[in-house]
Amino acid sequence: MLLEQFIDSFKYILLTKKPTSPGLRAVFYINKKMLFKGRSLKSMRFGQPCVYRKNGTIIFRTRAGGHKRSYRVIDFVRRMNAGVPGSIVRIEYDPNRSAFIALVFYKNRAMSYIICPAGVRLGDVVMNHWKFRTGGVVRTGDSCRLRLMPLGSVIHNVELFPGIGAQMLRSAGMHGLLLHKFVQSNKALVRLRLGKLKVLPLDVVATLGIVSNRYARTVVIGKAGRNRWMGYKPIVRGVAMNPIYSGYIIMNSIFFKRRNIYIHPSILRKINAGHTRIKTMSRASTIRRDFVGKVFYVQICVYKRKKNKKKFRK
Repeated sequence: MLLEQFIDSFKYILLTKKPTSPGLRAVFYINKKMLFKGRSLKSMRFGQPCVYRKNGTIIFRTRAGGHKRSYRVIDFVRRMNAGVPGSIVRIEYDPNRSAFIALVFYKNRAMSYIICPAGVRLGDVVMNHWKFRTGGVVRTGDSCRLRLMPLGSVIHNVELFPGIGAQMLRSAGMHGLLLHKFVQSNKALVRLRLGKLKVLPLDVVATLGIVSNRYARTVVIGKAGRNRWMGYKPIVRGVAMNPIYSGYIIMNSIFFKRRNIYIHPSILRKINAGHTRIKTMSRASTIRRDFVGKVFYVQICVYKRKKNKKKFRK
């Protein structure tokens, strides 16, 4: 009975299409009927730069074409409108990220986009408890400092340093767990989704809950053309190219040695001429007087020499 309920729960999240063509046979896509159908707010979106420069050179390899998209301005800082309740007016699709976004309308008539947490519905109230925790209980979608959160809280949209905005746990389905607080050193211990432990300041701001669209990684594209719609070109391995077009030295013909280089005092007479250099894989660094008597750990590129094997006939 429990297994049947678990399978039925996926029927409304992951959908398939009738296989009228080979490209639709293996397609799995997310049900987006609950999302807002109109366009995003004009005051909170702007155009994105092209992947080409003005002179035609490519900025990003394997990225070109695709459907035109605009960038939505997301409030990652969550310090504006502190203590002002806001209700969720829309839940929208964002082409620039895997998670959904929510439009919040605050009581002081301000509006902003936030990363939509899982389980949030239209009309729910969220609040930024940055300065103090008002209203008692912190609900899903509320943001406050780690200092004010209870232990065991499930969080996302976490800052690395106070005031710079959320940089961790922002993609679909991501979340962390607040494990411990070190009050004397003003640090907090957070466990990330894959088990990694992170030590953060207690005054960083985080949001309660899990990021929405947790099944985004189960989507099956089905055909190569859909990747081109999203702006991705086919990837060609550098080994399959001519060496001049590969962008890097072919790794099959070289290997790297790490050596400790000691700068001997007898090299002082060559320093004045400026001819002595330390050769590494990326550049040749000139030896200065400060280097004499010190040891440097460098990486040296060494080419493999192919040995000619003589063939003997029987």
